[in-house]
Amino acid sequence: MLQTQLGRSFPGTPSAAPLHRHHAPHTNWAPSPARRHIRASVAERLQAPAELDISHLNGLKVVVNGIDRDASATASTSGHSHAPPTNKARANGHAVHADQLQSTVGAAAAAAAAAPARAEDSSNVGGDKELGAEIKACEVVQDVLDIVQDEAARMSLFTAVQAASKILALSRTAPAKATAAQLAASPAFATLVAQLHAGAPRMSRAQLCNATHALAGLSVPFTPAAARAYQARAKELAGEMNGRDIAMLLRGFAAAKLKPSRELLDLVGFRAKVVLEEGGFDAQGVSMLLHACAALEYKNWLLLGQAAAAAANTLDQFTPQGLANTVWALGRLGFFSHAILEGAVERYVAQPDAFKPQEACNLLSGAALLRFHPQGALTTLVRALTERAARLRPADFAALFHALGTFAVHPGRDMLGKLLRAMEPQLPAFNARELCQCYWGLGLIGEARQPTMAQIGRLLPDKYESNEMDESLLRQAFQGLLCTKLAEAEATEAAAARGEKAVEAAAAVTAASKVKFPPLMLDAMKRAWVASSQHNSIDPNAVAAPVPEPSAQAASSSSGKQHRGKGQHSRKFKAEIAAMVKQLGVRHQLARPTKDGLVSVDIALNPNKDRYVALQIVSEHEHTANTGQFLGPTQFQAQLLEVNGWEVAYIRAKDLKAVAADARAAYVADKLRGIGCRVRSSVGMPVAAPGARGADGASSSRGDKGGLELLMDSVQPARGKARKA
Repeated sequence: MLQTQLGRSFPGTPSAAPLHRHHAPHTNWAPSPARRHIRASVAERLQAPAELDISHLNGLKVVVNGIDRDASATASTSGHSHAPPTNKARANGHAVHADQLQSTVGAAAAAAAAAPARAEDSSNVGGDKELGAEIKACEVVQDVLDIVQDEAARMSLFTAVQAASKILALSRTAPAKATAAQLAASPAFATLVAQLHAGAPRMSRAQLCNATHALAGLSVPFTPAAARAYQARAKELAGEMNGRDIAMLLRGFAAAKLKPSRELLDLVGFRAKVVLEEGGFDAQGVSMLLHACAALEYKNWLLLGQAAAAAANTLDQFTPQGLANTVWALGRLGFFSHAILEGAVERYVAQPDAFKPQEACNLLSGAALLRFHPQGALTTLVRALTERAARLRPADFAALFHALGTFAVHPGRDMLGKLLRAMEPQLPAFNARELCQCYWGLGLIGEARQPTMAQIGRLLPDKYESNEMDESLLRQAFQGLLCTKLAEAEATEAAAARGEKAVEAAAAVTAASKVKFPPLMLDAMKRAWVASSQHNSIDPNAVAAPVPEPSAQAASSSSGKQHRGKGQHSRKFKAEIAAMVKQLGVRHQLARPTKDGLVSVDIALNPNKDRYVALQIVSEHEHTANTGQFLGPTQFQAQLLEVNGWEVAYIRAKDLKAVAADARAAYVADKLRGIGCRVRSSVGMPVAAPGARGADGASSSRGDKGGLELLMDSVQPARGKARKA
């Protein structure tokens, strides 16, 4: 038998004489076989009970496009928007014809609405079984469409769902754009979709979940009325759903970009928790459930805790893709599970070749979002991705450089060069989030003077003009710019020590890599940066009595959570430490901004007239969760403080929490004595900013000239180079 992607021809059958009963020949594929060929192949099956064919769903792969990862995923996205069950190219192919399909479906739906409602006909069981067997035997999409066109009048809702699921399964092996065009131009497919939409209020739970998943996978647009009908039926059936139903339904909602109400999500979510407790989810179902929750931005901490526990107990049953998607989803949801992260990293180290590049990037992205340092496995991950750099997509590069910047790890010159050579040709196709994450990551690992940085910088203004950069991306871009300025100053100072020719060479490199952002964009970037700095600083008005110990119930309920109210909790803990410093009578000032306004000193100390010490309170989100290493942004903050003339000292919130409440003041007192402060009972006066005394012999900070450009004209060499992988 000869077969093409979208249709079939048979030996001895002239291609010019189509065997369809009612259709003209198709131009993009060979003619489909006559229905009698299908009937002959399934005649023996008609004695068996008719069942919905879901065999193609076994082993279903959930594709995530990275950071946002927005499909980015993963979970890209890549905002790191995340992918439907098909790959990005397939999604784009379907989207091209979405408007045409919506128009055709709308016409078919209107016709269906005008017709009288038809209940399921129990007298048609034999015919329904025959149609089901024919659909099951189909080998290409056009075969299913022929059956739908011929039999739409007598096709039951059960068979219509089966047809949609079969089309989805067959479309996975055909070219995306061709399949999308075929479906968009098919009146039969429009009729099928309209029948499913009209039948949503009567669907069983299996039919509802399968139909939602199939239509979403085929990028069928849901009209507002259809979306309401599916969600209303889901609300009615939520209490009856099993694990497979829940995973398929939520995955379908996410892929279709529907926005279920919180009420519906809670109904399904708490049903999922009960089913998880009963062991009703397999490994694949847990992975799909978590991915869907991440894509829908649904954070139900009780559900996440139960799902994470189920995943941790069955890690050996996860496929590499399922494991990577689970880690990515937990990262997007901000739910930390040491067992899952450690198990995933160990699995990767043991079987690196089993993970596709996108799966490795999803794993790395989730680990970075949860601040879990892969340690030695990071070298293995980066090396494997470098070897397959030609297969990396924009979201993958974004996930990789975001992770390297987060952990402040340099991949080494050779690997970095290979990665950049593979990435640069793709840069015009990067979205705003992907560009900013690469720009940010390269800056934090000390590669701000790379020509690639300039290429990215020149692409960002267009993204800003098209309103694609939110506050978080503006902040990332500004930090990348600051890294560039610091690197330029470091290179200039180093060149000055080598002589005039070196200075000229450094100036030439700086000129080639210089990017000038539009004034309005630069102002927006700086405002986003300063707002974030002020948000995380101590509020002097909030300094009072120490924060009371959390109750045991509150402590247990927060287990596993990350990024949830971290700013508020961090400020409260900083206020507690500031209150202790005040009680110890140490001269200090709170939330002291540097002259350039780029960073805030948590507790400014002046042990003697020549020393200005920034005592920074390091919250748990500023260092890795498993090793305690400072993250890249934390190290960068220290560089900015040093540029402004401050010595930097730290108190880790995690260390202080480990001390008994009645001993914390003594712990802080020891830290202050180590810095050189006199701990006494009297209340001190506010400390002056570094360089404020100038000519009277006190320390003078170059950063006190004020303003971004003046600061950057004379910065000192950046300290704290990124470690190599």
